[in-house]
Amino acid sequence: LDHRFRALMKLTLNSNQKRVLAIVILGGGSGIAVLSRLRQSLRYMRREQRRLASEAHGGASTKGATNGAAQRSRDKRVAVDGLFVERLKQILGICIPRLRSKEAFFVAVQAVFLVCRTLLTDRIAEIEGRCGEAITTQNFRAFVRILVEFGLTALPTAAVNAALKVMQTLISVSFRRRLTSFLHKCYVSNRAYYVASSLGGLSHADQRITEE
Repeated sequence: LDHRFRALMKLTLNSNQKRVLAIVILGGGSGIAVLSRLRQSLRYMRREQRRLASEAHGGASTKGATNGAAQRSRDKRVAVDGLFVERLKQILGICIPRLRSKEAFFVAVQAVFLVCRTLLTDRIAEIEGRCGEAITTQNFRAFVRILVEFGLTALPTAAVNAALKVMQTLISVSFRRRLTSFLHKCYVSNRAYYVASSLGGLSHADQRITEE
């Protein structure tokens, strides 16, 4: 046995072969079992890598055509056609999943505030017209009365404008949260994160989802 060990030591082995030989010598039968399980794990990992690489290659085969179509679409002006409507429906379906959701309530309140602002804008335009008429006719009493009416109308107008800004911020945050959650769910499903980062060449995908 000592003669065989010395003969093995005289062989020219690389680092991996030396590690395997050390496991077999030190572990005996258990070392051989560990080595067998290690080889099985390596074969499984190689098969999985080849499968993911083939899936990424299949997606990359259509990437050139997709990029060409995307470049042509960027050259064209955005048109409000059936494709635009379909994409808008998909995005709204993600942002507003149901009619009783918080996002639907925000959109409804925003619509009410927009109608109120339109009515108040028409009212202010009417007051400005009567104010000009009072100045032209030099009617001081009518001018003072119109100024008071204008001040009273400006108060709800300012409140409505502030409420519109608040609702716009709430809608923006809610929509971003829905879209980010949806994209993260797609990103972590079916090992898409591995294909995107390692095989697809997409760097910092999680950061792009958060920022963009």
